[in-house]
Amino acid sequence: MLTRKFHWLVTGGAGFIGSHTVDELVRQGQQVTVLDNLSDGKLENLASVSGQISFLNADICDFSALLHACKTVDYIIHLAALTSVPGSIAAPAETSKINVLGTANVLEAAKQCGVKRVIFASSAAVYGTRPELPYKEDTPENCQSPYAWSKQAGSDLCQLYTNVYGLETVVLRYFNVFGPRQNPNSAYAAVIAKFMQVAAQGQALVIEWDGLQSRDFVNVKDVVQANLLAATKGASGEIYNVASGHTYTLLELADTVEKVSGRKLERISRPKRPGDVHNSSANISKITALGYRPTLTLEEGLRILWAEQTKNNEKTTYNNLTI
Repeated sequence: MLTRKFHWLVTGGAGFIGSHTVDELVRQGQQVTVLDNLSDGKLENLASVSGQISFLNADICDFSALLHACKTVDYIIHLAALTSVPGSIAAPAETSKINVLGTANVLEAAKQCGVKRVIFASSAAVYGTRPELPYKEDTPENCQSPYAWSKQAGSDLCQLYTNVYGLETVVLRYFNVFGPRQNPNSAYAAVIAKFMQVAAQGQALVIEWDGLQSRDFVNVKDVVQANLLAATKGASGEIYNVASGHTYTLLELADTVEKVSGRKLERISRPKRPGDVHNSSANISKITALGYRPTLTLEEGLRILWAEQTKNNEKTTYNNLTI
């Protein structure tokens, strides 16, 4: 729980993780400004806090907009990014521009405006595939996609701004985040969002690679917890894994989706996608020392998603009735 009121800027605040973070900041009585160009985020994600926040429709590649947004800001949670591994392989230059130049702009604006701290959303993708599991924060990086490289470059920029300019930064390496408001319709949709959608529609689950690849699936509620803990006094200059501490194979995930939905679904095998890693698991002892405690298991999180998915489907069916 935050003990004082601060002014927070959340880049990408209309997106999946961003909107949940904004909700919690508002719930805790904080002043919040959201900067989002709505290329992926949606204003409807902020409906519950409408009238309680400031919103700027702007891009992190627009430095003047960032300078304007940073005035009077105490903390920045920097989430705006292109976040897809296969998307980055299709568009490496665009990914680098937004994720690296955009992050440099955020850090420079923060420095010029006297922001207390920048909390940067990195990714477990920077670890790539390595033999030493689970990954600790000092595990050497092994970037295998333009997306992973762009997130490592952003992390390096944070360290540079801390070491050279004295700007406080914290880097959070998110593992596989899931939860409400995650877009299942993107060409590069995250596996849980896609699995839940096709389960609701009674379609087949597409299992890429051999299905034995493992992931640490962390609920967005716990990621929000980590985002706010990153403002803790002793966290500056550090890197933290943000995960559940438990791993599941894609086949185990498919089994759990079937259990939660009560549906037996056809499964289709597809080849490995370029840039995908086989195994990924996290050691979360470092962030646990900050007070982080995962609150939802994979099955609990999927049950919440299923309830929402079926509720939304009922609304859609009702709205499409011809009377």
